[in-house]
Amino acid sequence: MQNRTRSMKKSNAARSIFWLALIVATGFLVRAESGEKRGSVPDRESWPPLRIGTVDVSSGCTPGWSAGSNLPSVGVRLVGAYFRANGNFYAIGGRSSDVGGSDFTQPFEYDPATNIWATKNAIYPDNQVNNMACSVLSESGTPYIYCVGGSAAGQTTATARVFRYNPVSDTIETLGSEDNWPGDAAGTILPGGFAVVDNKLYIVGGFNVPVASTNEIWEFDPTAALGAKWTQRVNTPVGVMYAPTCAINGIIYVGGASDFQGGLVVDTTSSFSFDPVSNTIGIIPAIPRPTGETRALNFNGLMLVMGGGRVAPNPSNEVDIYDPGTNAWTTGSPVPAFTTARRNFPTDTNGTDHIWLSGGYASDNVTLLDSTEVFCQLGGTPTPTPTATPTATVTPTATATATFTPTATPTATATSTPTATATATPTATFTPTPTATATATPTATATPTATATPTATATATPTVTATATATATTTPTATATATATPTGSPTCTPIVINGSIDDSDPTQTDVLVRSGIPQTCPPTTTCAIFGDPTPHHYDSYMFTNTTGSTQCVTIDTTSECTGLQFIFVAAYLGSFDPNNICTNWIGDSGFSPDPERAFQVNVPAGQTLVVVVSQVHHLACPSYTVTITGLCGGGTPTPTPTATATVTATPTGTPSCTPIVINGSIDNSDPTQTDVLVRSGIPQTCPPTTSCAIFGDQTQHHYDSYTFTNTTGSTQCVTIDTNSECTGIQIIFIAAYLGTFDPNNICNHWIGDSGFSPDPDRAFQVSVPAGQTLVVVVSEVNHAGCPSYTVTITGLCGGGTPTPTPTASPTATGTPSPTPRPTPTPRRAPTPRPRPTPAPRP
Repeated sequence: MQNRTRSMKKSNAARSIFWLALIVATGFLVRAESGEKRGSVPDRESWPPLRIGTVDVSSGCTPGWSAGSNLPSVGVRLVGAYFRANGNFYAIGGRSSDVGGSDFTQPFEYDPATNIWATKNAIYPDNQVNNMACSVLSESGTPYIYCVGGSAAGQTTATARVFRYNPVSDTIETLGSEDNWPGDAAGTILPGGFAVVDNKLYIVGGFNVPVASTNEIWEFDPTAALGAKWTQRVNTPVGVMYAPTCAINGIIYVGGASDFQGGLVVDTTSSFSFDPVSNTIGIIPAIPRPTGETRALNFNGLMLVMGGGRVAPNPSNEVDIYDPGTNAWTTGSPVPAFTTARRNFPTDTNGTDHIWLSGGYASDNVTLLDSTEVFCQLGGTPTPTPTATPTATVTPTATATATFTPTATPTATATSTPTATATATPTATFTPTPTATATATPTATATPTATATPTATATATPTVTATATATATTTPTATATATATPTGSPTCTPIVINGSIDDSDPTQTDVLVRSGIPQTCPPTTTCAIFGDPTPHHYDSYMFTNTTGSTQCVTIDTTSECTGLQFIFVAAYLGSFDPNNICTNWIGDSGFSPDPERAFQVNVPAGQTLVVVVSQVHHLACPSYTVTITGLCGGGTPTPTPTATATVTATPTGTPSCTPIVINGSIDNSDPTQTDVLVRSGIPQTCPPTTSCAIFGDQTQHHYDSYTFTNTTGSTQCVTIDTNSECTGIQIIFIAAYLGTFDPNNICNHWIGDSGFSPDPDRAFQVSVPAGQTLVVVVSEVNHAGCPSYTVTITGLCGGGTPTPTPTASPTATGTPSPTPRPTPTPRRAPTPRPRPTPAPRP
């Protein structure tokens, strides 16, 4: 609990800004990232008209194409790479003219938040940095921009070396010669088109300078052993070079390509697909115009071929759009032609709502450009979802012996100027018996009284007293059956299942499309099968609704399995058919938990709910946790995961505390800190496993801070869980400090952080000794603010003072059950709970 020292930031204007930002951040279904295999296309008819304007950094973006700031130099033959970890766009390699010695030596970085280009400090390993193949891949949990091959200005030779650039540390590392690209064994071959599927880089074709195009496809796996990272795949049907190439739903598409004919580079309409799983070539319609020397981008499940070409009327500014769903080409919508025709230019997208391009040869094939263009697309209007989550207590009938009588009487009194007094004294007694049937009869009485006249000088002295005594011996089994006697809405303890997926589990045929939209009550999404008719391992769990009425059940999954180990969670009514995975389907999580994902389904009275957790790819997931809230019924997991029906008990010695819930925002009125922390990707745990590191940009970033004191008399492991829809350039980061926070030295007194930005949820844990002060700091990663976030602090009983003046909504009185935290649309979070300590990401 804490007092606020400023008035709330919420206003109609703030809410309008929030919804605008939320629309920008969530007007799409799936983000594009290295290793991501499946996507989905939002309703394109809902997109707004497009227009050309100037980049508006302060308020988000201007829909359509806008002029960005210029590259630090005119430049051609660079490669564009969007780096999701920091939201920036990079132009890698290239040169400032066609004269020898003009090759760039350092990467260029474009910050969408500031509309500023910067020359980085890292130095390329050599000058053969033109015409490279570069994409984002991860190795040991760290993302890098990997670059393959290349040539120097004025030369006819090519390199086979591979290097990787880490934009976070601004360092470059060259791989050993044993991992050189085998496609350039002759020393004269440049890479052709390139795309990423399942964290593997595929190079399609190439240019044997100055002889001919090539037709080899090579696969690069950054996680493979030294000397074993490259695998040759099937050949392309024709030779292709400088080919616009991208991956959509695990399939690689080529739309146009250059060729070498009669000693000249020419444009063609060569178009085809490649399936890395089956190692086969597919047929697609030819692109309507010849082009080459450009990129293709995956934008919301569509292939965009970006201008390019050199034979008149090329170079072009036309954006040709291929829809794999309709197997047809179009132009104009959702992305129209950009402003300045060009070829051999860096371009990339975040996959959903932004595209960047810059530099290149102009329409005369001679003039070199430095101009930047930015495309922004606003999405549809979200529909808010109520965030009330029922609190449940259930007595499972299990193979168990349990005798305990907990009595918890928290008493909280808050006195402030203005005057506000609220008192709640609930009493609950719960006595299960070790028989085959148990009856839960909770009794609770709460009498709140509140009178408040807000002023800007509010102070508070909260007093919390909690006494709880419990003695429990319980051994539930995985086949627990629960019976409850409801009065109105049933009271059920959440069912918690800890499971894993490996090769011993049964298999289903194909996988579901991950739409990006979690199911809700009432339902808003439909079932779709991806189209990969291979077997995927799964676990299933069966429960029966015995409440006598339809229940809206929340299914919340937490897992550290990411990338190739992604899982997916779906729900079925009655039964699950592993050979027909849309039969009896009633909802799914929309996307893989990363690390958490929740959805809701309606389960009629007396009906059976089947929850299925399946692997997306073909790799095991060593650990996941599924929490089912709102269902009173029997559970039979299949095959035999570790399932525990959890009965809430308060152990002796641990105080009972209502979670502290803070609703805040970050804008230009907040104080600033110098620099930002490195987002390691690993959340802190108890005991600590990570250390502090500063990113190094030395610029000012706005932040909110919140101060609390541990008055329990013993060290507490405190969970700090943040939920926010601020993504892209509005991402935030959360860290914890012991004692004080120094905004000029942000590693001083640091004790832990979230490892990565909430997207939409991220939790971590820190140990707070008795009597010590915990400071929680929420900061902007870029310079764009964040209109709304929610921080839930669990496990701490102590006073809280928000600093400086965040929009905080603390809970003034305590109840025996956790307080559900408000969650932005579309996700509705279950009742907050201490989460299991996550394993370090692989």
